[in-house]
Amino acid sequence: MERVMIKEKLSKDDIRFDSILEKAYEIEDKRADYIINDVSKNLWMDSNDGSLSFQYNSGTGMDVENMPATGWALSQLSTKLGMPSGYAEQCINKGHPDLAAENVNTWLMEQNGSKRKKSTDYLIRSYDGRIDGILSSGYAAFDTTQILNTIKKTIDVKNYHVVGSYISDERMHVRLIRDDLLDVDGEDLYPGIFIDSSDVGRTALRVSFGIWKKVCTNGLCISKVGGILYHQRHLGVTEGEVESRLTNNIKLVPNLIEKSETIIKAARGEKIDLNDPKMFEKMINDIRRLSKNKVSEADAEKIIDLAKVRYGMTRWGIVNSMTEIAQKYELDDRILIENAAGHLIVA
Repeated sequence: MERVMIKEKLSKDDIRFDSILEKAYEIEDKRADYIINDVSKNLWMDSNDGSLSFQYNSGTGMDVENMPATGWALSQLSTKLGMPSGYAEQCINKGHPDLAAENVNTWLMEQNGSKRKKSTDYLIRSYDGRIDGILSSGYAAFDTTQILNTIKKTIDVKNYHVVGSYISDERMHVRLIRDDLLDVDGEDLYPGIFIDSSDVGRTALRVSFGIWKKVCTNGLCISKVGGILYHQRHLGVTEGEVESRLTNNIKLVPNLIEKSETIIKAARGEKIDLNDPKMFEKMINDIRRLSKNKVSEADAEKIIDLAKVRYGMTRWGIVNSMTEIAQKYELDDRILIENAAGHLIVA
C-alpha cells in the first residue's frame, strides 16, 4: 500500500514538555468524532468537489455533515474500499472529483452487499472542520493528550528535556533526553525515550529507549535489544493498561543504558574496510535492506563516504552516518532509518 507521508520534519527546538501538552489540548479542542452506521447508505462523496457527506445519529436525531477530507483520510477510505490508496486524492487534485466520487460511491454501496453478513460501520475523526481520519468503529482513540499525561505520570519530566518534537492533528513524535552522559569515552551521547503515536491511525503508540548525539543531533533507537518500552495498536487500549505496562518497563532503562554502552563500545572497535569493493557493496546492501529501501543507493553511498571522512571506518561510524543522513528525510522515514541504524549496530 502506498503511504501518505508527513511532509514536516522533526523540530529541534528545545521547548518545555508542558508546551507540547498545551498544543495537544488545543488540537483536541478542535476535534470531533462521528460513528457512521452502515456506510453503504450513510456516507458518500460529492462529485463537485470531492468532499464527504455523512449521516449520523447526533443523540437528538439523524444529522448530516459535509466536510473536505485530508489526503490521509482519503487514503484510508480508498484502502478500505479496495482502491489504490492515493487514487481518490489524485483524482481530486487533478480536477476530476466526479471521477473520484463515481468510484468511491460505487464501492461504498457495495459495502453492504449480499456477501456481507453485517453492515460496515466507520469512525470518522475530524479536526477544525475537515476529516482527517476514517477508521473502523473498533478503533480505540487513545489520543495525544492521554499519552502525554500518562508519560508525565510515569516519569519525572523535570529530569528530561525535549530535544526534538513534531505534533499535529495527524501525528505526534517527542524525544525526551536526560542530562547524564553514557559511559563511552569521547562521545556526547545521552539516553532518553522517544514517543510516537497518531490520533488518526498513521502509526501505533510506541515508546522506545533512545540515544541522542548532542553535537549533530543524531537520534538512534536500539530496539533489537529490548529498546521498545511500549508498543500498542489502537485497539482495546486503556489509560490504566498503558500506565501500568509503561511504569514497569521504564524500570528497564538502566539495563538498556548498560547494554547500549557495551554495544557502542564494541561497534567502535569493529573496523570495516570501506575501501574494499566487496565490503563497500555489502554495507550499501545492508543499509538499504535494513531501511526497507527508503535509503536510496545514492544516499547509501553518501553514508559510506561520510563515515570515511567524519566518523571513521567502523560499524559505529556507519551508524552515525546513517542517523545524520536520516535528518534530511521526512519524519516517517527518518524514524525508520534510525531504527535501521539501531539494527545495524548489533548486526
